[in-house]
Amino acid sequence: MSDKIKSTHVIICILVMAIIVMSVLLGNKDKNDAKIYDSKTYLKNQQQNMFQNQNPNNFDAPPDYDRILEQRVIENVSKLTWDDIAGLEEEKKAIQEMVVWPSLRPELFTGIMTPEKGFLLFGPPGTGKTMIAKCIASQLKSTFISISASDLASKYYGDSEKLVSALFRLAKRRQPSIIFFDEIDSVLGKRNSNEHEISRKIKTEFLIQMDGVGSSSTDRITFIAATNRPDDIDEAVLRRFQKKIYIPLPSRSGREQLVKNLLKETPYELSEKDFETLVNLTDGYSGSDLANVCREAAKAPIREFKSIQMIKGPLRPLKLSDFENALKQIRPSVSIQAIFSSLHWNKDNGAFWNDQLEKQYQEFMSKTIK
Repeated sequence: MSDKIKSTHVIICILVMAIIVMSVLLGNKDKNDAKIYDSKTYLKNQQQNMFQNQNPNNFDAPPDYDRILEQRVIENVSKLTWDDIAGLEEEKKAIQEMVVWPSLRPELFTGIMTPEKGFLLFGPPGTGKTMIAKCIASQLKSTFISISASDLASKYYGDSEKLVSALFRLAKRRQPSIIFFDEIDSVLGKRNSNEHEISRKIKTEFLIQMDGVGSSSTDRITFIAATNRPDDIDEAVLRRFQKKIYIPLPSRSGREQLVKNLLKETPYELSEKDFETLVNLTDGYSGSDLANVCREAAKAPIREFKSIQMIKGPLRPLKLSDFENALKQIRPSVSIQAIFSSLHWNKDNGAFWNDQLEKQYQEFMSKTIK
């Protein structure tokens, strides 16, 4: 009888212990479930608070598109005239017909004569494409919005195309306005099957806005693009530019006029024969290269002193030898291949082609073959 009692006690003890263990396990499970529930609720509340109480200064808050693009508006455009742009007489006349005339006499340019909304400036680097755009803005007293590829980049998905839309909305609000997009080939290059979805959406939004969707025919918005590589631009984008204007390297007369413009405030002693010699020596130089040559030559009178503190009176005038020495240090930055590529594209797609360009084209073709 005692053995049965002992075995019964053992069984009861085992059952009690099992019940205790089960209760502990179930209690821990309830606590874990409560913790999981509380963490989910906390995250949900945090997300709701973030979107309900957005702080403009918060690093993670969505950007203000208009505020970003307002920073790209150049308020005080340099006062430039067409005389400040050396040479390019035919090109300047065409641009004035497209932009300046309609602004001065808008009542004449209606119906089929509605002015062009955009045009492309292309050619070798350093030939004055940006300067032409600034001159247009200065002459028309227009809002000048200068943008580049970096201005349309965003870490937020879908924001790049919204920036494009906001850009044209800003131009419409502050018209008459000019949108100048330098190096447009970096954003609106040819489409292919391997490009990223974001890039494709930016191009699509640009094409929609350039077609004038949501704008009126009376809106005074001009879209000017510049590039050194027009053959890389998507065909659908090129179609929306009514004219593609080639900006070549300065001609002989253009180089002489450009040097004189650069030396307006600098004394020099250069005869007409000296200018002719200088023009011959700078064949193949761009406008930017010539500016660097003049800047280097202007330092020659200062270098004659052992110390800059020794300079008491005005510096001596510049001489031809100063420019000859400067040319030994400043070389042409544009290659023959780049010039030939621009000429070849202009022959097939450009707005202007004449006997002079044909002669230049044949000369560069012979150099390239050699």
